[in-house]
Amino acid sequence: MYMPVNSLNHANAVPIAASAARPDGRISPFARAEWFDLLAAHCFDPAAVATVHASDGHAHVWLPLVRTGPATCRAAANWYSFSYGPVGTPPAVAAALTALAAELRRDTARVTLAPVSARDGSLPALTAAFRAAGW
Repeated sequence: MYMPVNSLNHANAVPIAASAARPDGRISPFARAEWFDLLAAHCFDPAAVATVHASDGHAHVWLPLVRTGPATCRAAANWYSFSYGPVGTPPAVAAALTALAAELRRDTARVTLAPVSARDGSLPALTAAFRAAGW
């Protein structure tokens, strides 16, 4: 299931779960719904902010993004974001992230994700998921 929304606070959005974590299982201050809500409210055009969500019913993964053009987007991050990556709930986040990347590929030609950390598992998780999805 893939759910694009116009705002991180959109009524139809599946909210980022309080228990969501980065791939290494830790909860980063930059991987919390409150952080993305602040960015959406104060740093970006609210109409351009979107979060993509994928779930198999048990695992959930979110990737907050900002649309930068008709077929391009970038990480919902700014200078204060020390790290960026997928936010998910176990189990099987990898499969949900691959499904998210595959759906994102349908209407997006370029995705720029930064700053992505290898230390928390985000870089290998994103690389594997996007490669498996044909990026």
